[in-house]
Amino acid sequence: MDSTDSLLMNLPKVLAIEAAPYQPSRTDPVTTDPANRWSYSQDRLHGPRFVSNREGLVLENSPNTGGGRSVVSSKFSGERVQQWLFQRDSVTGHVALASLHDGSYLALGPTRTIVLADSPYHWSLERAGAENYHICSPGTNLSLTAPTPPGACSVNAGHQVLGAEAQTRFIILKDRSGNRQALKEGSIGRFAYPGEPVYYTYASASIIAVHNHLSTKLYGAVSGPGNNAQWSINPGAEERWVRLGDQRIHISTPISDTGEQSAQVYECRSGMKLHIQNLEKQVKWHGISFVPVDEAEYTANPGKLNSIGVRNDLDFDIFVSVFSTIQNKGADQYKIKPNATKFWSRCSPESVFVGVGSAPGSPQAYIGRPGFILHIKDWRPSEAD
Repeated sequence: MDSTDSLLMNLPKVLAIEAAPYQPSRTDPVTTDPANRWSYSQDRLHGPRFVSNREGLVLENSPNTGGGRSVVSSKFSGERVQQWLFQRDSVTGHVALASLHDGSYLALGPTRTIVLADSPYHWSLERAGAENYHICSPGTNLSLTAPTPPGACSVNAGHQVLGAEAQTRFIILKDRSGNRQALKEGSIGRFAYPGEPVYYTYASASIIAVHNHLSTKLYGAVSGPGNNAQWSINPGAEERWVRLGDQRIHISTPISDTGEQSAQVYECRSGMKLHIQNLEKQVKWHGISFVPVDEAEYTANPGKLNSIGVRNDLDFDIFVSVFSTIQNKGADQYKIKPNATKFWSRCSPESVFVGVGSAPGSPQAYIGRPGFILHIKDWRPSEAD
């Protein structure tokens, strides 16, 4: 008897459910390609595991309103109700998931609902990427789903019906300090999104959060009602904004010693945390870009023939400086809020320098024309993930 079996024998058993869950026969054919199934080494099966969806919510054995218990997706706490022991069936190679809380088993009920049973129910773990798995019911086209936001787990039709992307992908992590910290922060990119520039995990309601996984400082400015200024996000740290709805965020890097800089606009979702783990899709450039007059947008302003106007048509604060060829005409830098316009007294065309959040954030040079308003629009492609 190994240590896992011994631990299970000492766990309390739950009351039997009203009807035994559907359980395929041990002689059912194994239809999954063995190359796509869980690697069933004794080392990987040993000890409790956390089972998380790709938004960082984990399976939890939770009390329900009827006085019993059910399986839900939940924010990570690390308690025993979120820990599961994996038992492999030596004939089929499928696995049963036993709750470390009370010894009950994650099972498919007779009405195709997810229940906790007092006898093992074996699932097929089908690989869906390097560290990702679908948890499927053998002999059916059903797979386990763990919803985001948190809620009751259920089953849906498998990839034969809905396609593989419609199924919940799970990561299965051993209970150790590094994995606990990753689940607590939502820093699961190396498991759930290896190599992808950005990803999202669940966060607090009405909050947009950004986590910087890089070794360099980032700058972020979020659109929508509230503060649209650019804030620094240190390596390994995160920044938060209060937003009731989804917005966009401008992410940029500091200018390097060689003059290189990058920036990108990403979708940011209220109640979710955006993780930046590489800059592969960031737009990169050296120095300050010049926007020719025929590529810029101007509107005539006959009421102010001796003024250069600059209007902010972006979702973020911008900082603008208008040069002057005449002494005593100040070239100080000023902030312009979204949808606002500022004017400078000038009698001839002048250079206009614009940046989102001052020097960091795609600085551009324009020609300002007296009697016209220069419109500052988004000059970068938007990256939606």
